[in-house]
Amino acid sequence: MSALPSLHRRIRTSFLRVVFLFWCTGMLMLAAVWFTGRLPLQMVRLNYDSIVWASEMERACDALLAPRLYPERTPAGWRAFFEDNLERAEQNVTERDEGTALAYVRSAWEEFQKAERPDAMAVKAGLRELERINEKGLFQRLDAGLRWRDAVLLAGGLGLLVVAVASVFVADAVSARIAHPLRRAAELLRARPVPGRSLSLPEPQTLDVRVLFDELTRQWDWLGELDALNVQRLLEEKHKLELVLESVEDAILALDARGRVLLVSRRMLGIVGMSREEIEGRPWHELTFSGNLRKRPEGADNRVDLDKLLSSPARGECEIGLTEEGEHRAFRARSRDLIIDGGPAGRLLLLTDVTEKAMRDTLRAEMMDWIGHELKTPVQSLGLASDLLNRQREDVDDSLGILIDTVRQDTERLRAVVRQFMDIAGMTPAMLRLFPERVELGVKLDEWLAPFRLTAREKGQELVLTRDNPVFVNIDVERFAWLLSNLVSNALRETPPGRRVEVGLRTARDAGKSHAEMSVEDEGPGIAPEQEQRLFQPYSHGLTKGTRQGLAGLGLAISRHLAEAHGGALRYERGAHGGARFVVELPLADEEANGKQEEEDDAAQRVDCG
Repeated sequence: MSALPSLHRRIRTSFLRVVFLFWCTGMLMLAAVWFTGRLPLQMVRLNYDSIVWASEMERACDALLAPRLYPERTPAGWRAFFEDNLERAEQNVTERDEGTALAYVRSAWEEFQKAERPDAMAVKAGLRELERINEKGLFQRLDAGLRWRDAVLLAGGLGLLVVAVASVFVADAVSARIAHPLRRAAELLRARPVPGRSLSLPEPQTLDVRVLFDELTRQWDWLGELDALNVQRLLEEKHKLELVLESVEDAILALDARGRVLLVSRRMLGIVGMSREEIEGRPWHELTFSGNLRKRPEGADNRVDLDKLLSSPARGECEIGLTEEGEHRAFRARSRDLIIDGGPAGRLLLLTDVTEKAMRDTLRAEMMDWIGHELKTPVQSLGLASDLLNRQREDVDDSLGILIDTVRQDTERLRAVVRQFMDIAGMTPAMLRLFPERVELGVKLDEWLAPFRLTAREKGQELVLTRDNPVFVNIDVERFAWLLSNLVSNALRETPPGRRVEVGLRTARDAGKSHAEMSVEDEGPGIAPEQEQRLFQPYSHGLTKGTRQGLAGLGLAISRHLAEAHGGALRYERGAHGGARFVVELPLADEEANGKQEEEDDAAQRVDCG
């Protein structure tokens, strides 16, 4: 309101004028009603007094003619009483013929007093005429008062009507000062003028309109600057996004909430066999080719396969085969919903080329099988030869015996490496086949640890098993025994004499779900910090002086594969006494049904790639 002082003042002045007009009209109407009611009543009272006095004089005449009937006064008192009332009536003349009637009464009264035998007939006749005149005037004044009252009320009503009409015109004038400029400005803005151009507002007629138009023009100029800035930023961001899309190797396709193509990468254009102008902004269902022509357009089959992914309500990942530049390639398809402000705004499809990876995996598996097969026979031959030489040690000298022991030890180490190599080749979670059974893990641990207790006793070590209540799990007994054996043998090997190795078993709870947790903790030198990140990678552990010496092979990698194949996990922690602590997590057998249900739910979320 401070920005429009003139408008504020005009509205306030107009409102005060309307209030003042209503107040004046109301006061005039009240005064008129009061006067029109007051004056007739005063005149009526005078007529009524004359009628009363005439009645009293008539009673005085009757008292003089029959004194015995009116003993309250003497005849002289009644004569004085008559004179009194006659004088009052003569002083209260209100009607035109009332003076003549009073003169006749005065003359008849004087004759009445002089007569020897008085007769009051003439006096009473004059008094009755006097009463009739006053009664007639009384009713005339009452009628006149009613007419004046109606006239005043009518005039007051007309005055209020005039004031109301005037108020309407005043209010219309005030509203016109506010509404008309705003309406003209709204009509101009409804025509959607281009931001950045001058706003052609009409010439203002008042200071109020000028202030409003100046402020509107200032805001419009600021909006034009902001629009230009936003458009420039959008163009820059679009250019950056196009550069990113052109540089990524993944094929990207984004649809908006109405199923129109919102964004497409360069590689996706090659897969669908269309140009950017042909595909962007068009509904995706119009681009899917499903005809029965002999020669299908390039990319038509790919669009049909992609349409299966986009039309599926499921979200997730899957492998899909597509043709790109005449070559069949494998892709990992990931379908996601675009969420903006908490609501779905479209759908995103990402295709990652995994052809080379699949080929490398296949080649690596074949190479590992070939290497394992080629190493197995010579290693067995070396083993037999070392065993044969060992049996003939008595026939050789000490120096040759040392060489025989060295050959035998290296042969055993080579056998272990080949065995681990073969195990890692066939123990990935996807390829490993298990035969699980429900067991009480604590009982099995006590059984599996029996031979290790003898080894620990011979080395002066302590092997301890701590466990909670019975823990039931579903495991492949033979495979899991190997996992435990690998962890415990590593721990015993790295633990100095006089120290202990603790195997623990308990039930843990994480994220509202229970699982079994088996731990193997030693008091050895632990793992070097630089080796912790690649601890479970095959052939990635170098021999570091002062640290664990048995981790250069594949034991931990195989152990992790076995844990994951059982639906669990294997992790490393630093022990409380500076050693190493390995923890194996396994699902409980009691929650097997829940696990199967979760697997079914995960499968339901996978995209059907056909």
